[in-house]
Amino acid sequence: MQIKQYLKNIFRTSHWQHRLSVRRMVLEMTGLLVGLEAITVIILQIVSAQRKQHRQKGGFPHPSLDEVRVGDNSLHLYDYGRDLYDAMLAAIDAARESIYLETYIWKGDAVGQEFKEHLARKADQGVDVYVIFDRFGNTVVPHDFKTFPPNIHSLSYQAIRYPWQIFDLRRYALDHRKLLIVDGYTGFIGGYNLGSLYATTWRDTHMRIQGPAVADLAQSFTDFWNREFPVHTRIMRHYPRRFDPLINHRGTDALRLTFPIRDMYLQAIDQAEHYIRLTNAYFVPDRALFDALKAAARRGQGFVFLATTTCSMPKLVRLMDSGRPSERLISIDSVQSATMRSTPRSTAKHWLSKWKSCSHATPRMHLN
Repeated sequence: MQIKQYLKNIFRTSHWQHRLSVRRMVLEMTGLLVGLEAITVIILQIVSAQRKQHRQKGGFPHPSLDEVRVGDNSLHLYDYGRDLYDAMLAAIDAARESIYLETYIWKGDAVGQEFKEHLARKADQGVDVYVIFDRFGNTVVPHDFKTFPPNIHSLSYQAIRYPWQIFDLRRYALDHRKLLIVDGYTGFIGGYNLGSLYATTWRDTHMRIQGPAVADLAQSFTDFWNREFPVHTRIMRHYPRRFDPLINHRGTDALRLTFPIRDMYLQAIDQAEHYIRLTNAYFVPDRALFDALKAAARRGQGFVFLATTTCSMPKLVRLMDSGRPSERLISIDSVQSATMRSTPRSTAKHWLSKWKSCSHATPRMHLN
């Protein structure tokens, strides 16, 4: 009996010690996450303050592009934030059924407040309004601004919800998409976030689509929303989709480890016959993309034009210095002249590949 009681005491002691160790580990991991978030907030505030000190006021030259027809859809490109915001707000004001807005950064400034007020008015009129913004991307945005009235459905997206998820590298992916879908018929997709900074001093590319192809964007937003919410709060509205040979939808999903956008870039580079023009603020290609660009140069296309910010210069230098001289894409002087500096800052993400026959070119919407 004494031995049995002794073993029970040992078991109870080890059981409580195990529970305490697990609890301590959870608390330490939670503390680590809170500490990292606090450090991130401080760093972002310092960077934001430095940018404000060096920010140049005023706009920059930009073309006014005409709308084009692609099958049953109308496409309009924007490369100036203020023009884009005016078009987005007009689409919001014209909404009758639903508004889906998703963005990485939503500044709590004049432009951000303008969007919030327009959305609130439509919600008061009975339009279903859903908004998604990335929690990390808006860390320094005041909490009050990120609070919406009850008739606006909002999601502050954060992939890491529990301490043990910090070991899952897929959870470090942010919601970097910028979408606006109105009534399943008018959609906006591109690189612009929402804020006064981006209205006049930020070079980027955005596109408005009007037509049946927007149903794909609506479904992408709905799928993302419904994955984050229980059944009773999910979006039940459905806009019918159909196959369109001229406009294809591509979306990256880090949690599912699917990256079709990367494959789309590689395919476009491999099939280009005359030139490639690529603008990107963060040019961080892997070996496959390096090899594809060098192979394009060897095919006799001659000039591969890369316009990027100074953030990507180390990668550009590596690209130019790799391989034999005949494989190098452009000289250092060409890169320097092609680099966009200071203001406007470029975060445009698009490519153009010139084909032998323009009828073979297919516009593709990509969600990153």
